[in-house]
Amino acid sequence: MKFDVLQKEMIAAMKARDKARKDSISALVSAAKKLAIDGGCREDIPEEMVDQAIMKEMKSVKEQIDTCPADRTELLEEYKARLAVYEEFAPKMLSEEEVKAIINEKFADVVATKNKGQIMKAVMGELKGKADGKVLLDLNKEEDNYGEADVPIAIVPSTDEIVLLQMDGNMTRKEFDKAISMAVGACHELYDIQKDALKRRYSTKKEEVEEDE
Repeated sequence: MKFDVLQKEMIAAMKARDKARKDSISALVSAAKKLAIDGGCREDIPEEMVDQAIMKEMKSVKEQIDTCPADRTELLEEYKARLAVYEEFAPKMLSEEEVKAIINEKFADVVATKNKGQIMKAVMGELKGKADGKVLLDLNKEEDNYGEADVPIAIVPSTDEIVLLQMDGNMTRKEFDKAISMAVGACHELYDIQKDALKRRYSTKKEEVEEDE
């Protein structure tokens, strides 16, 4: 999104006396200016920085929607209306299929190393701002956790008790709940794979011992 287009839309909303829309776009303009000042490019704000500001504000208002008490209907509608305006200007996000296609096409060598740090660094450098808010978990480790946060987790399979939980990054409550649900399910799948592998291993050993006898 070009910064001057955002400014023109704000002025148009002002002339139309649409205060809610004007205030929403004004928040985006201010957020973009702040990033530009911090980045030392206030006089020529790049489109990527404007997009970054829009996505940041969208995440913030989504969190407000998620945490808003159900009985605060008027406030909730205000948040939803603001989000609707933000979505008009947000960059088009890649679908899960498009993300996987990019990873398979451009990062096959990195994925093959199975080094999560290198994979995340490479993928985020390419997709940051293009697939915001996506939470993907792949047992084949194309990406074990993609989005704006990394959430390592360990459980006790027999009880689902979480014995390890860390988070590096930011998530909305809904994204966090989805990530935990997916991670617990994946832990069970990995547990079953490990059990099968051990059974096959020791079954082979038993057969070898019996043959020797």
